[in-house]
Amino acid sequence: MASGFSTNELCEEEGCKRNSQLVCALSEKRRLCQQCASKKITEEGEASWACKKHAEPIKFYCVQHNVLLCQSCATVAHQKPCDLKDVEDAVKEFKEKLKDVLPAVKDRIPVWHKHMKTVLETSSDIHVHFDNVESQIRAHFEHEKEAERNRSSEKDVAITEESERKIQIIHKQRDEELKRNMEDLQVREQELEKKLDSIVGELNGIRKVVTEEMKEITERSKDVLERLDESREGIEHVLLSDQELCVRAKELLKTANDGLHCDTGANSLQQVSTAAREVKFVKRQRENAVPFYRIDGFRGRWEVVDTVDIPKNVKLPSLVGCVGEGSAAIRDNRSGDLYLANLKTKAAEKILESRPTHGAVVSCVSLDDKTTVCGKARKGDFADCVSFYDADWKLIHEQETSRTEDPRGGTKRVFVDVDCKGMILAADFMASDVNIINPSNFKKDVEGGIVGTIPIKDKMSAEGFRSLSSGDIVVKSGYGGLSVIDRSGEVKNFIQDYEWGSTEFCVDSMTDALYVVYKDPEKMMYAVDQVCAESGVVFRKILEYPMSVSTNHSQTQRCTVTPSGIIIAFNGERIFLFKKSFTL
Repeated sequence: MASGFSTNELCEEEGCKRNSQLVCALSEKRRLCQQCASKKITEEGEASWACKKHAEPIKFYCVQHNVLLCQSCATVAHQKPCDLKDVEDAVKEFKEKLKDVLPAVKDRIPVWHKHMKTVLETSSDIHVHFDNVESQIRAHFEHEKEAERNRSSEKDVAITEESERKIQIIHKQRDEELKRNMEDLQVREQELEKKLDSIVGELNGIRKVVTEEMKEITERSKDVLERLDESREGIEHVLLSDQELCVRAKELLKTANDGLHCDTGANSLQQVSTAAREVKFVKRQRENAVPFYRIDGFRGRWEVVDTVDIPKNVKLPSLVGCVGEGSAAIRDNRSGDLYLANLKTKAAEKILESRPTHGAVVSCVSLDDKTTVCGKARKGDFADCVSFYDADWKLIHEQETSRTEDPRGGTKRVFVDVDCKGMILAADFMASDVNIINPSNFKKDVEGGIVGTIPIKDKMSAEGFRSLSSGDIVVKSGYGGLSVIDRSGEVKNFIQDYEWGSTEFCVDSMTDALYVVYKDPEKMMYAVDQVCAESGVVFRKILEYPMSVSTNHSQTQRCTVTPSGIIIAFNGERIFLFKKSFTL
């Protein structure tokens, strides 16, 4: 009765105004929509199924050319090698195949509807998650701003009360101080707003990556669902006409099978969902220290964002720590002098000269935004090896200025860190204990400043220990080993990889991630593994950087992490700054 699809046109049946895909009515030589064509089939029956050219009944179906033939067509134009089938057999065969595939298509459509619902729900959940993270960030900064306003109000009251007692003398001074205080508040709020914009901007960047990926998954799912729906509609339609069925059966079977074998991409959806939900707002608030915030929690791609060359006059440099956010402390192992490399300007300035009465700095860490605590190598008592410096690197540890080298004492090499409560942890690398020091008391009374110890057991080394936010510490333990121990000295977790060898590692104080540096001699590269202190899970070679070609720098160097999440790596000649970016 009818065959072939056309583009969207107006149906030629009288009284019909449908604008849709049309089929050709052979008996009437008109182009009808599917509804009108089906109606004609019902009215005319099989009597109209005749050869358009010879007006003879259709008897055969040519497999090679996918056409219906009368006896004359078959005799004249479709001899061997054409494969001819009796049209009733072809109709029966195609009808059976289409009927067989139709239930699967109908069964598959609800699965895809369900998957589509899951895709949309997951996309919505992820956006809700990001909204929650953003709300948390905004709530925190609003709290910070409110705290600043409260402190400003308290200061206003204090200034006003003092001014009222001396109103005739200091009235002008009071007004000026209030103005300066308000300006200071505005500056602090502006700084908080900048930090807020920066962190929300980073979150929105991640949100954009996830949104684009979810859009692709959604579009792929829509496409498959539309193809399945079209296949179902086409099959149901051609089953009404044997002639239409013979012509379009192959096409519809292929379309149906393509749709049935499409993967839902559930693994991709789960991967995107997992990666998105790992995004967290992390913060560190330590007593008397500047609070730090950032977006983290996800695994991403580490990339070199900058490098800093160490001046040639530093003969044998070694990384001993970072100061605040923007400086790396470098010691010249040959002279013992300490240099501070500015990571922005890339300038290195000598800040401490090694002298017998002062010793050489072997480790340093920021105690707060104005004070740096250093561990030193020198002869004398333990207290002589822990020093405090202000922002200008002037010594503020009063006892040390009057001390001289004690020839009877052995050389100590003290490593220092600061825990989550602002306590200093310090240990001589040959000692069996890590001392817990109250910095306020230590500056006044050396002995009274040590408020506790953490015992270090056999085969563990206190050199290079690091503090975790839980209060536990990580220490070297044997060849290629790290032990996580609590404040009583009990081992909570032991992590070992012989490839690490003589382990050098650091801890991200914001996330507690461990970063282990080791050599890959075959590639002449340093590699860094990321380790979870709690589970012991190791992510291999998250980043690599070249070893120095000079034999003077063959020793494995430390790495360290800034509060913003920048890994500072050092190969003896050059500092490499790595930053993590979000990837799917």
